[in-house]
Amino acid sequence: MVTRIILVTALIALLALPVAVFAQETDPVTVTEGFVTSVNEGDVAAAGDVVAEDATVTVPEATTGEEMEEEAEPEAEAEYSGSAEIEAWLDAQVAAGAETTVGECTAAGEVVTCDVSYTSEALNAMGVGALAGELQVVVVEGQIQAYDFIPSAEAVAMLQSAAAPAALPATGGTTQATTYMLLAVLGLFLLLAGTSVRAFRRSV
Repeated sequence: MVTRIILVTALIALLALPVAVFAQETDPVTVTEGFVTSVNEGDVAAAGDVVAEDATVTVPEATTGEEMEEEAEPEAEAEYSGSAEIEAWLDAQVAAGAETTVGECTAAGEVVTCDVSYTSEALNAMGVGALAGELQVVVVEGQIQAYDFIPSAEAVAMLQSAAAPAALPATGGTTQATTYMLLAVLGLFLLLAGTSVRAFRRSV
């Protein structure tokens, strides 16, 4: 009797094991954290495995891993749709040395929200440190359907400051104006000098 109970218990455990594993593999928070880890480690294949074919990625243009266009606004967004575009984005992230640090995550059904900070060699080259923000990810049956990084107001301000053109030296305008003034004074002096000389000659 005891042997039968043990066998039945073992059988139930074996039958439940695949369900537990599947639940863990499809858990939205686990999938999100695993995806970010894969990108940080440069494993594009592993990251791509959990991305749906019709998924979308929306991130600030400054975090694409590519050089920003001069006319682009710091808060401008870049959107990638479909496997091919997202794979190209993942490659760019790895090439740019991108790293996302994930803080606390919460899940509401299929939607995961995480506090994150993002940095890359491209941002460092712009003089910008880590960008804080919120990551919103939609995970359906273990596949990422949408990935959206929303930078904080402070992060946007950092990008705006980095994108602002360097101010002209304060002395530049003053020096030019002073030069014109000196030339005008010199011209007036020469004119008066010439007039005085002519007047003197006539008097003589």
